[in-house]
Amino acid sequence: MALVTKFLPALGDWPPEFCSLTQWTRVPPSFTVEYPAHTGPLSIKCTLEGEETCETEDGQTFVVNANDYLVLNESERYAFCIDSLADVESFCIFYRLGLAEEVVSALNLSAETLLEDPTLRIDQHIQFFQKLYPHGNMVTPQVQKFRSPIAENGAAEAELEEHYHLLVESLLHNQIAIR
Repeated sequence: MALVTKFLPALGDWPPEFCSLTQWTRVPPSFTVEYPAHTGPLSIKCTLEGEETCETEDGQTFVVNANDYLVLNESERYAFCIDSLADVESFCIFYRLGLAEEVVSALNLSAETLLEDPTLRIDQHIQFFQKLYPHGNMVTPQVQKFRSPIAENGAAEAELEEHYHLLVESLLHNQIAIR
């Protein structure tokens, strides 16, 4: 089996300022994939089978496996490595810049205010607890909604955008629940 990677939307259409991106990767046994240190957008890392290792610039190491997911904040610098004797299926969701703030604004501003000015945003930078989270009822069902469009090689952009919004909303609710 060969290394397989799929992106929604196509990678060439992805400047992080303008759109979100979902990446699915299947790594065969004894195959190593390394993503060198880079600064990323807000992202969720899942490993559906096997495990992968993430190292952040501040020296934290996270081993992501099928039992949990990792949230990395916007502007975090990190590197990833998949090096396994077994198959690894990795799934990453990268958010366009400002999407979390957009969702917070939609949840906190009145419908009337947003109808008057849909571009209005609450002036607050959103940060999540950057850690491994066990799969649960709040975020995981939203993450799983991305698997079908990837497997089927596509989804409507509006459908994906709604999924991205719902997933950020789930992350926010989860963040409040663990405080």
